[in-house]
Amino acid sequence: MVLNIIKIVVLPFIIIIAGVTFLLLPAKKINNIWGFRTRASSRSISTWKYANKRAGQLFLGMGIVLECISLAFVFSKLIDYTQVISIIAYSVLGIIVIVFLIVQVELHKKFDKNGNKTE
Repeated sequence: MVLNIIKIVVLPFIIIIAGVTFLLLPAKKINNIWGFRTRASSRSISTWKYANKRAGQLFLGMGIVLECISLAFVFSKLIDYTQVISIIAYSVLGIIVIVFLIVQVELHKKFDKNGNKTE
């Protein structure tokens, strides 16, 4: 039971750590190792910085919300931990996809094909 509770609490915390890392320790240069690495984010240093900052903000916010939901499940004690772990794990995957889509759409709206701001 304790291991299940740890899993429920740790999974959203990983998303929070990713958000904090993207915000506090962003990759300074476009690279193939660390950061929000897509074709759109790698067009210019402006797109790179924007994508990494925005992804960090989204990961942090969504991670905090998911952590609060997870803690509510843990404290309710009226749950099947195995099901909750699955729900939280799929939620983490969903957050990753949602952050990717949001940042990509925003990059295409805010920057042209050369990475210059359009607004």
